[in-house]
Amino acid sequence: MKKARFMLAILLAVLLFAAGVLAVGAQQAEPDQTGSIRVTLKIGKGTPRPDATLSAILVAVRDENAALGYTTAPAFAESGFTVTEKIPDEAAAALDAFAAANAITGRAAVTDADGTALFDEMPEGMYLIRETGDPGAYTRMTPFLVLMPQIEGSRRTYDVTAAPKPVEVRPPVSITLHAEKQIAVGNGAPPENVRFSFILTPEDITNPMPKNDEGVSNTETGSLTVTRTGAGAVVFGEIGFKPEDLGKTYTYTVRELKGTDAYFTYDTTVYTVRVTVAQDADGKLKADVAYAKGDEKADAPVFVNIYDKPDDPPPVPRTGQLWWPVGLLAGGGALLLIGGFLLRRREEETA
Repeated sequence: MKKARFMLAILLAVLLFAAGVLAVGAQQAEPDQTGSIRVTLKIGKGTPRPDATLSAILVAVRDENAALGYTTAPAFAESGFTVTEKIPDEAAAALDAFAAANAITGRAAVTDADGTALFDEMPEGMYLIRETGDPGAYTRMTPFLVLMPQIEGSRRTYDVTAAPKPVEVRPPVSITLHAEKQIAVGNGAPPENVRFSFILTPEDITNPMPKNDEGVSNTETGSLTVTRTGAGAVVFGEIGFKPEDLGKTYTYTVRELKGTDAYFTYDTTVYTVRVTVAQDADGKLKADVAYAKGDEKADAPVFVNIYDKPDDPPPVPRTGQLWWPVGLLAGGGALLLIGGFLLRRREEETA
C-alpha cells in the first residue's frame, strides 16, 4: 500500500513538472510567430481622430543572440540607430526623418471612426509608428517606437496596444501685409494733407484677402485699395489661412495708384508678394512671405514719391517813373502841328 502511494506521488510530480514546462513553452515565441499593433489616436482630451494614415516600419529585428535581443533592421543600417537599454526620446523623431528622406514606407493602416488603426500579422521586432498622410485640420501625430511583442519577464504579449500623444486641431495662421510710403523733396515744401492710394491685387480672385473695413474692395478683381495721408506705414490688413491652405502658395501684387498732385512724381514700382502656407516642427501652420521687385528679391514694399515744385517767378520791379505824361505831351504836340498846318493853308487860300 505504501509502495502504491509512493508511485502515485512520483507520477503526480512528473505530471506537474510537465505542465510547468508546457506553460513556460506557451509563453515563449513560436517559430515565425506574428502579432498585432493596435494604435488608438485621439484629438485633445479624448475625441477619436479618424481617417489618419499611419505607417508601421520595422526598425529593429528580434535577435536572440544580440546583447539586448534586437539588431537594427537593414533599412536603417545607415541611420546611426542602435538598440540600447534606454532609447533616447529623440530617437523616434530621428528615425522618422530618416524614413521620410529615404522613402521607407512600411505597413500602412488608416484609423477608423474610433481613431483606431490595426497592424496585424506583424513579425517580432521594434516598430516606428508615424503618420504619413495629410493631417488636414489636425497637427501631425508625434512618431513613436513600440516593441512587438511586449516582454515582461518570461511573459510575452503579442497583441500590443498603443496610445500616442493626442493630436490637436490645427489653429489657423494669419499675417499682415504692409508697405511703406516715403516722400523725397526736390524743391519746395510738400503739403501735409496729401493722400496716397495703394492697391493689393490677388493673382487669383479666390486667394485669401485681408479684412479691412477702411479699404475699398473690388468684387470683380478681388483687389483691395487703401489710402494714407503723408509718409508712413501702409497697412492692408490681416490675412487668415486655414488648414486646407497647407502646401499652397498665394501670389499678389502691390503698387501705388497715381495721384493728381502735379508737383509729385509717383512711384510706379510693382511688387510681387508670395505667401506659402506650411507647418512648423510641431505641426502648426505657418505662413512664409516673400517679396520680389521684378526678378529680384526685396524687403517689404517701399514707395518713394518726389515732390518738386518750381520757384515762383520774380515780381516785375517798380522804378517809380510815370509814363502817362509822355503820351499826353506827344498827343498835344501832334494836335499843334495839325492846327498849324490847317491855319497856314487857310491863309494861302485867302491871299
